[in-house]
This record gives sequence, C-alpha cells and structure tokens, in this order.
Amino acid sequence: MKHSARKKALHRKPMKRTAKHRQPHPAYMILFILAAVFYFGMAIYFSFHLLPGTTINNIPFSNNTCENVTKYFRNQIRDYQLTLQLADGSTTVIDSASISLTYDGNKAIQTIFDEQPVFAWPAYLWRTQHLTVPLNVTYNIEAMDSVLLSFVPPSPEALIPSASAEPEFNGDTFVIRPEVYGNEINPEQLRKTIDHAVTTLTPTVNLLEQHCYQKPKYTSNSKAVQEACRILNQYCSTSITYQIGNQTEVIDKSVISSWLTWDENMNVSVNRDAVTAFYRDFGTRYDTLRSERTFTTPTGKNAVVSGGTYGWSVDEAAEIEYTLSILESGQSVTKEPAYVQTAAAHANPDWGNTYIEVDLTEQHMWYLQNNNVVFECDVVTGEPIPEKETPTGVFFIMEKLRNKTLIGAPDPITNEPSYRQPVTYWARVTGTGIGFHDADWQTAFGGSRYLYYGSHGCINMRPSDAAAFYDMISVGDPVIIHN
Repeated sequence: MKHSARKKALHRKPMKRTAKHRQPHPAYMILFILAAVFYFGMAIYFSFHLLPGTTINNIPFSNNTCENVTKYFRNQIRDYQLTLQLADGSTTVIDSASISLTYDGNKAIQTIFDEQPVFAWPAYLWRTQHLTVPLNVTYNIEAMDSVLLSFVPPSPEALIPSASAEPEFNGDTFVIRPEVYGNEINPEQLRKTIDHAVTTLTPTVNLLEQHCYQKPKYTSNSKAVQEACRILNQYCSTSITYQIGNQTEVIDKSVISSWLTWDENMNVSVNRDAVTAFYRDFGTRYDTLRSERTFTTPTGKNAVVSGGTYGWSVDEAAEIEYTLSILESGQSVTKEPAYVQTAAAHANPDWGNTYIEVDLTEQHMWYLQNNNVVFECDVVTGEPIPEKETPTGVFFIMEKLRNKTLIGAPDPITNEPSYRQPVTYWARVTGTGIGFHDADWQTAFGGSRYLYYGSHGCINMRPSDAAAFYDMISVGDPVIIHN
C-alpha cells in the first residue's frame, strides 16, 4: 500500500512555477494617454497654425492661421506707400490705390502651412525658422505708366540734362568744372526700381542712388578728367613771342587755350582749324602785300595805292606747322615769323627809303635813294584802255636785261606775235611783261601823249634816261605805280 502510494507519487507531474505578472500603475497610463492626446492634438493644431518661432519675411507669425497671415499682408498692401526721394531733395509718394496694388499671395502662404513638419512641433519650441515668400502683388500697368510720366519735366525749359565734369579755362588755368546731376530720367531704370520697390513693399527709395537719372559719365574725381586738365595746362605753358619790327605779339595761354579741345572720352587734341584761323588773321594783320598804303609823293601830293606784288607776306602754313610741333613741349620761344616774301620796312609805307615811283596822272617818274630824288624824267605809260593800261600797285624790279626783244601777245587771226620790239635797256616789273625800257620811237614824253600814243602797258623812257636809270637801279628795288 505504501509502495503503491509511493510509486504514484513518483509518477506525479511536477508543477510549473510561474512569475507573478505586474500591471502598469493606472496613473502612468493616464499620463501617457494625455501626452499622446496633447501631442497629436498639437500636431492637428499646427496643421492650421504656424509652428512656434516662425517668421515670414522677417515678421513673427508664430501660432497664426493662414487666414491671419494672409490678412496681415493684405492690410500691408492696402496701407502701403512708397516714398521716392528725388535728385533735388524733394519727395513724392505713390500709394497702393493710385496703382491699384493688390495682394495675390494666398497660395504661397498656404504652401507654408501644407509643408510644415507638424509632428516635429516640439523641436520648434526651442528653435526658430525664418521663411521668405514672394508677396505676389500685382498693379495696374496703365496706372503705373501714368505715375512714370509724372517724372517727365512738363516743358523743355524745365529739363536739366546731366552733364559730365570737364575741363574749363578760368582765364589763367584749366580747372575742373563739376558735374551736373539733372532731372532727366532713365525710364527703364526708373520702372525697374519702382517695380522692385512695390513688389517688396520697400517704403523709401532714393532715385539718385538707384541710378534712375541719366547720370554724368565723368565726375570731378574721374582720373580721365584730371589727366585731361594736366595735359591742357601743359599745352598752355607754351608761349611764342613774335618780333615784328618794333612790335611784339605773344601767343600764350590766353590764345592757346582757345585752340584746345577734348572728346567724350577726355582725349585732348589741338583744333587745327582754330590754329589755322588764328594765323590767317595773323597774316591779315601783318601782311602788307596787296594792302592799301598811303604816302606822299615827291611833289607833296597825298596818294593811295594798293595791289601789286611787293610787300610782307607771312608764311602762314609754316607758322601753323611750327606752332603745332612745339605746343606739347611747354617751351617759351622768341622768333620772327616765317615769310613767303619780305619788304624793306615794317612801317607805312613798307618800301623803305629807296624806291621808284611812277605817277600815271603826271606821266612822270622818280628814283629815290634814302628819300632823296636822284633821278626823274617824263615817261609815256600804257594807253588808258583795258587791254593796254599800266597796272597800279606796289611792285619790284624783277630782272634787268640788256638788248632784249619784247614780244607782244599772239594775234588771234594769224597767231603771230602782235609785235616784236628790240630794246636796249629792260627792267621787268610784273610777270605779265610790264617794265621800264627805252622807246626811241616815241617823239615826246610826258603830258597827255599816253592818251593817244600810249604803250602796251610798259613805262616808255627816252633812251638816254633809260640808260642812266638802268645803271642806278637794282633788282628788288620797290616800284610804286599810282594815279
């Protein structure tokens, strides 16, 4: 019995030991549930509100709804005014109503809400996010064009063009004349500037700083202007002093400054036309060739003569080239002008005190040495008709020849010379064949004989007078022929 009970005991299955299961404390469960509800509730909240620490276009909008943000920007647009600072210091205001400025940015704001990481809202309790969105404003283009037109001066008189700084001669030296900022608008730049200001709600814009005016190319500080002034003053340091008889004429900065010019890039040059014009006038003032001279004849008669081939004539071309060659050097030079031809004296009359004079009215001639008459005689001059008359003017003895044959102009019918006349003494006065010579065919001299038996233009002399005269005179002696 005992054995069987024991055996039964041996075959009894052992009992499993189980640990006692612990249940969460009810308070923790409540806290967890509350936290989850709060977390998900806030996530839902931030589906309709901006996360903490959010700024849009530098404006804080934490916890604001899309509607509130949109309303804020719409009110900003409605109340917006743009103040434009003009070049003259005045201001003008453009308000939103004048250009029908409207806000159309709902979509951009909604996108921010849609893309927020709402389930990461706890992280934004200790951080910020700075967002930028375009304002998406629009305006009436025609209204804007009307605003732009208001910047056009009402009349040409009111327009002040901008002007670059540039050299200016102040009577002593070249200085820089300051630039001028005018009121001439650069329309394209003005439109861009105002468009940008309006679409970003910029409150104030300085049009000068934004380059909305046609601005000068150069200012007083521009190196190109400063260098141009330096070169101009280098030119003006040159001077030329002309000695003309007892007179002097100085070409200095007062004259040279008027010859100088510069282009739009401040490249300095000498105006050749201005230099040429100056020396044309210079020649007019000092040339006596073909000029009118007044004098007193040996008989005491006051006479006037002009024309001829004798007298001072400045070589203007040579002086122009010389002046252009030294202008840049800054030299000071004293010189006589170059001459094409010269005369005996820089005085009136310019033929000096040794000369030949022929009075066509008196039909008489004189030869003076040192203002003393050393020879005189009656003559027969050209018949007073256009093709034979003796020319008046101041000439000079061009050549002296013995035993010359004078040949007349060709006969239009035979083409033979109209005459061939041998003479013993010949002194040419003009290039056309007028001169002094003996005329043994003339039976009388002086008086009115020339009216009927005048020469072809030459001054006829008795052979004995021509011989004496020929021996006295020299090539180059002035010859004055007058009425």
